[in-house]
Order: sequence, then structure tokens, then C-alpha cells
Amino acid sequence: MKLNLKIPAFLFLLFLTVRGYAQINPASVINLGAGLGTGISAKIKDGKKRKAIENSISEIELNGLKVKILRVPEDKIISNAKGYIVRIQNQLDNFYNLYKNNEHVNTLHSFDDLTMLKALDNNWATEYYYNELIGYRNYEQQTIQKEKHNYDSIATATKANQKRTTDSIVFARKMYEDSIAYAERIQGYLFVNKAFTFLKNKPSDKSQTIGKVYLGSYLKLLGYSDNSTYVKVAIQDIEGYVNKNDLTDTPEKINASNADLATYKSRRYYKYEPNYEYVEEPVQPYAASTTNVNSSKSKVSSSSTQQKSYNRSIRYIRGPKGGCYYMSGNSKVYVDRSYCN
Repeated sequence: MKLNLKIPAFLFLLFLTVRGYAQINPASVINLGAGLGTGISAKIKDGKKRKAIENSISEIELNGLKVKILRVPEDKIISNAKGYIVRIQNQLDNFYNLYKNNEHVNTLHSFDDLTMLKALDNNWATEYYYNELIGYRNYEQQTIQKEKHNYDSIATATKANQKRTTDSIVFARKMYEDSIAYAERIQGYLFVNKAFTFLKNKPSDKSQTIGKVYLGSYLKLLGYSDNSTYVKVAIQDIEGYVNKNDLTDTPEKINASNADLATYKSRRYYKYEPNYEYVEEPVQPYAASTTNVNSSKSKVSSSSTQQKSYNRSIRYIRGPKGGCYYMSGNSKVYVDRSYCN
């Protein structure tokens, strides 16, 4: 027995429609309608309008991400908000060119246009425009942040460079001033270059010792003789003779630690220990400088008077080149030029 079932035509058409939708890949629908919420098919009833939108979707790279964009040709736009659609799409194209050229993008008013578009045509796929605008806005924020960082880095580097330059100038000026002061400080001085040396009352090893002068001490050079190993010096207001082999002409040559050298170079350093057993010998003035001198009256009781008699007894001679000296036996002993004034 045959069953002759007649299926209504509308049920047959419904079956074919359901079967056709079942064959669509869900992933392709999601990919196609990315950013559209419920998707194009469910949202746009006008088939011609829906097809124009679907055919106008493409993809760009924005900030390292793949972004789907919508660009419907002007003659394919079916919408009451056509003017806004055209303007927004042109703005987005301009933004993309600015983005590729690493220039600034101002998206502020574009969101206002998008709001008006959505109000006039709620069925248009505005989500594509919105997602793309968000990408450009993020790009702009990153650009501003990067520029600020670069500006701060340049400002910091400039400030640091200016400080280095200023510090270098100050340091160079100080070095120059210190060098001048140092040169003035050591000019005309000799320096003790052994643990200690003896200050003698005469230029002889056998003469009396006035005191000890220690390493690094500054000794003012008063005179010297080519025929003697001794030079005449002064330490503060004390004059005497020191063996020149115990001296050097600059502090840099002193055999001492760096810390001690720094001390010697920082000021006119001296360390002196007097010989308390030393008694200065009274000196008689030259007969040429005094007439009818009573020997008992010429004796001097105090050391200061003895010093003055000693100074007066020496006849200082100015040489043809301006040097000042006195005779000690057959030798010339040169002294500071002020002695001949």
C-alpha cells in the first residue's frame, strides 16, 4: 500500500531555507560580522543594503592588530545618513594615511559624527567605524606618550649635558686658579726631601746646628754659592744653612705618600724642631763700618741685637747683572736682591 503524502509548498520552502543556513560555516559568519553584535544578516533586513555592506569589508593592520574596516562606495550606500557615512569613511581614510606617516590623528569630532549616523540609521554597520576609530585614538595616545617620553629624555639629557659643561668650566677655572695659587705658593722656595735635615749656623758640616727641619718643609731660598754644598735659607724668621743635597725644587719630587704630598702642596707647610742647646755666637762688626769701637761696648747681650750686628757687618755687593752677594773668604754667596737695596 502506497502512502501518497502531499507536503504543502510553504513547508518545502522552509525546509530548503533551513538547510541552506545550516551549510554556512559559523566561523565565517563571526569573521564577517566582527564588531556588529548580532551580525549583519540578523540586523539588516534590506538585502541590497546588506550585500553592499558585506562586499565592502576589508582588513588593515593597526597598532600591530588586524582590524576589519568598512568602506562602502558612495554610489552603493543605501541610507538616510549617506552624508555622514561618506564623511566618516573619508575621515577614516585620512586617519589611516596619517597613521602610516607617523603623524598625529585627531578623532574627537569623528565620534560625534558617528553618534549622528547611528541616530539617523540604526541599521547601518557603524560598529566597523567605531572599532577603527578606537584603534586610531589608541594610536594617538601612544604617540603623545612617546613624544612626551622623548621630550623628557631630551630635556633630561640636555640638562645633564649643561650641568656637565658647567661643572667642566667650574672645574677648569678652579684648576687654573689653583695652579696660579700653587705657582705663587712655591715660587722662591726649596723643599726638604728626606726625613729631616739640619739647619746650620754656617755653611759647613762642622758648624753648629740651629735645629731640625722635617720632610716636606718649605724653605725660602736666600742665597747660594757655587763652591759650597750649602744654601742659605729661611724658615719663618729663622735663617741658616742647609745641605742642598737634602732639598728639591718642587713638592712633586718629594718622596712621600700621596696624602702627605697633598698636604705639602695645599699650603706653605713646615715642621721645625729647634736645638735648645744652640747658643748664637756674637759677631763683631767690620772695622770698615765702625771707627774707634770699644771692644767692651761692641759686645751684644741679646740674640736680637746679635742678629742686627751680624746683618750690619756683612757688606752686600750688587753684581753687573743685578745679582746681590757678599764675600765669604774667596767665594761669592748670593742672596735675595732685596739685601742690596
